[in-house]
Amino acid sequence: TKGQATLLKAVNSQHVTTGGIQTNGRPWQMMRSIEWTTSSIKYDGVLLTDEYDVDKVFPKITVSISNKERTTNVAKLTTTAVHGLCTGMEIVITGVDATFNGTYRITGVPTTTTFTYTTATSGTITSTPVSPVGTGIAEVIHFIDYTSGADYPVFAICDDGVNAYWVTNKLVGGNQRLTVYKKPLTGDSTTAETQMFQSNVVATTNAVMEYTKERIIMCVNDSVYEFPTNQSSMPTAVYVHRDNDHIFTSITSSGVAIYISGYSGIQSNIYKFTLTTAGAMPTLTSAITAAELPVGEITYKIAYYLDYMAIGTNQGVRIAQLSPTDGSIAYGPLTFETTQPCYDFAFRDRYIWAATGVDG
Repeated sequence: TKGQATLLKAVNSQHVTTGGIQTNGRPWQMMRSIEWTTSSIKYDGVLLTDEYDVDKVFPKITVSISNKERTTNVAKLTTTAVHGLCTGMEIVITGVDATFNGTYRITGVPTTTTFTYTTATSGTITSTPVSPVGTGIAEVIHFIDYTSGADYPVFAICDDGVNAYWVTNKLVGGNQRLTVYKKPLTGDSTTAETQMFQSNVVATTNAVMEYTKERIIMCVNDSVYEFPTNQSSMPTAVYVHRDNDHIFTSITSSGVAIYISGYSGIQSNIYKFTLTTAGAMPTLTSAITAAELPVGEITYKIAYYLDYMAIGTNQGVRIAQLSPTDGSIAYGPLTFETTQPCYDFAFRDRYIWAATGVDG
């Protein structure tokens, strides 16, 4: 409200990330809205990538625990009301007893008021009241758990509403090789991923990918690929940038074109791909340079919304108008300036939210 100052709304830390900024200036974190159904319960949340980890983060679920029991090392807790929990959730138990308290992965949901998990302590305990009641808090499902030193990071991820798709490296014959996997959004870290394809020569150093116009667009290093969600072999690049040190940063699409941003050194461009109707499924044409940013201004994020493109750079945010006929770009001056790059956008109604860095 103009002329009025208010305090920020009260917030709680929901999830702590650990990955820093990559050497190419891009953040390791990527977040996208998702929805999945488990045991007939529909969950809304976000898929949060953090270098070696990918988690499903959802609104916090807090339950009161009235009964405890254990068979061998399988604990079973009863809640005072319908809990809304599902298999795979990480839950923090407090106030039950030392052998039940802790952080665990839910392994089963026998009823709407009971759930199970595996404890380090064994021994049978018959159903016993918990008084005063204990507490369980769930707000995350570990989706991918890679280990630094043993695995390679998740360089990019996207989803089509049913499956998640991501690119990483896998060690083959002592060499790192680009590998693309997929997994249902209903899964967790114990759900096996499916390898879609692997390169014989390419090792991933930078990647960005997005599902748009019924295909996956993937940029790895200096090359752009498109492929369907059932791809089983390494696709041929539809475009290779002339500078092999080029860094692709973001993908978005309008009604008539697909756009990819990137930079080499201090020169940043936005490339446009239109679709050719040859064949049963339209394919991408060659890249056209649709916009060149001022020298020294680097584009980290582009996003399409209501016939406009939001452009996040190392200097702030620009808004561009897109032609509804040929998809050409006409961008305006910096709407506002920042001291650190604008890395992401979110949209609702007539507003755009922009995310930037804090203290590096």
